[in-house]
Amino acid sequence: MTGKTHLAAGALAGFALIRPQGGLNADTAAQLILCMAAASVGALIPDVDSKRSKARAKLFTAAAIVVSAFIIAFGAKIFFGVDVFALAMQNSAVVRTVPGAAMFAAAAIYGANTKHRTFTHSLLGLAVFTVSAALISLKAAPYFFAAMLSHILLDLLNRKKVALLYPSKRAFALDLCDSDGIVNDIVFSFGMVGCILYLAKVII
Repeated sequence: MTGKTHLAAGALAGFALIRPQGGLNADTAAQLILCMAAASVGALIPDVDSKRSKARAKLFTAAAIVVSAFIIAFGAKIFFGVDVFALAMQNSAVVRTVPGAAMFAAAAIYGANTKHRTFTHSLLGLAVFTVSAALISLKAAPYFFAAMLSHILLDLLNRKKVALLYPSKRAFALDLCDSDGIVNDIVFSFGMVGCILYLAKVII
């Protein structure tokens, strides 16, 4: 699937974990911002293993979204009293955050040097990245996990095989569609519409 499709599906998967209480309030707004940042990284990090320039562009997109989320978080704190950072770092500590960030970076570097759809698209990779994300921010980890899992499951629909059980060389593919064909467009549309309807429900 394309980057925009993974982003839309990942965001929807993350939103599905949020249970708003009483409409849009400070707590829900903080969760939404944290979810968008974590889910965008989770949705795109598996393609760090692709050597194509488009895949690298996806990671720059994820980085841009995270930076934007930080800016929005600062604005929300200053103007509306919505503390996204307090939520993100709740139950976290430097003794876990620093090793988690190092572990995440090491996994990303390792993944970037493996074949496409191997480590970063495997259950092992999902576990390593999610554990490192949880060490960084326990609150953000579920959104990251849901988005990364959605990426792997969507790629299983394609014709190119996924080494789900890496380091085993056995790979799987449902062989149902191309990565950028009509199914990709349908999933993207479903994800976008789902996100819009979810946000509309929360806001209204």
